[in-house]
Amino acid sequence: MVLDIDFKILEDPEYKEDSVREDIIAPILRFLGFRSDNEESKIIRSKRLEHPYVMLGSSQKKLSIVPDYVLYRNQKPRIVIDAKAPNEDIFAGKNVSQVYSYAIHPEVRTMAYALCNGRHFNIFHLFGTEPVRSYDLSRMSSLDWEDMKQKLSELELEKLENFSYMLDYGICFTMLGFEDDYTQMFLSLPVGVIGRVSDELFTLNIKGNFLHDREVLMSADFHVSLLGKVMEGMSDECREETVNSLSRQPYCAHISQYGHRISFVGHLSEHIQKSSKGERFRPLIIDDVIV
Repeated sequence: MVLDIDFKILEDPEYKEDSVREDIIAPILRFLGFRSDNEESKIIRSKRLEHPYVMLGSSQKKLSIVPDYVLYRNQKPRIVIDAKAPNEDIFAGKNVSQVYSYAIHPEVRTMAYALCNGRHFNIFHLFGTEPVRSYDLSRMSSLDWEDMKQKLSELELEKLENFSYMLDYGICFTMLGFEDDYTQMFLSLPVGVIGRVSDELFTLNIKGNFLHDREVLMSADFHVSLLGKVMEGMSDECREETVNSLSRQPYCAHISQYGHRISFVGHLSEHIQKSSKGERFRPLIIDDVIV
């Protein structure tokens, strides 16, 4: 048995996150083979940061917590884990946002993070907003424990590093907990792709180092009435490529080689979307193009 505990104790209001850490997370980490003195599978507790803030574009967020554990495999940080009290929400909201902020920090840079409140152990990766695995700890079978061991094994954690998806600007902005009901301004961003979604809706794909030194993909949608402004300043060759590509399937112009840049003001869309490849993203809505 991995956890030798009566889960009724979680109803005690005095049972806080320090108890979750000692009674529940610590035995789980031992079961998974992580130890402080094991260089191959090492635990670092309460790793503090030299620069405790995260920058996304021009927005800065100060980190308000130091998660309980950073797990290393072969001397590389693989996953951040934080304990919460049993009455805390670990599926969404500020608790998830705080640990996400720590995981993407350039001094940590894990692709996965987890929260445990004694009732559930939730594993997230940076590309989504919901747990990729949620374990109900009071109902764990031997197969469930083996599944957790597999998901947190060296092989699976290394696979996360090789994930083909890029971090999405809108998802990062959401998960970092920034207020998203205001207008943002972007200057001289390099346009990689212009796509035609419908007769009235077009979209841009823009790559940039919005997150410290980390490249992030931004999707920015705009009404057809702004297409002329979006194309303002294009070279003749770039303009011809764009017009021709948008007039025939798959209605997508790849123009990164032309060095076209755009400045605009916009706001985040209300909903997170999912691409045909399974990528989750939250596009910006371009209100106007600065020419």
